[in-house]
Amino acid sequence: MTTEETKKFLNHCYSLLPFEIQQALSSPRTAEVIDLIAAESHFDEYQTEALELETIIVMYGLNHPSKFIRNIQNELRIPYDLAKEVAEKINIQIFRPIRESLKKIHGITD
Repeated sequence: MTTEETKKFLNHCYSLLPFEIQQALSSPRTAEVIDLIAAESHFDEYQTEALELETIIVMYGLNHPSKFIRNIQNELRIPYDLAKEVAEKINIQIFRPIRESLKKIHGITD
């Protein structure tokens, strides 16, 4: 897939998302929260970008939230305990406010 095709695909996916998730994705607060968590965890630039990408992928509905901790661990090359701690912070500060919309796009039922 070319860069242009990727952009079109992501724009299409974005347009299908619930408004609440669109707002969270475009909010500067989301990036600020990720940057703060990354700084607290002493992540380098690569790890910070990978954390942002993994978070966005879940918000787009492209990876299931149940894989979030493992994906963070693998992509950031960090221990499981640290990945779990980071995922919990992302969950509380970013995912929890849009929880119902995330459940909807991932087909999660109570």
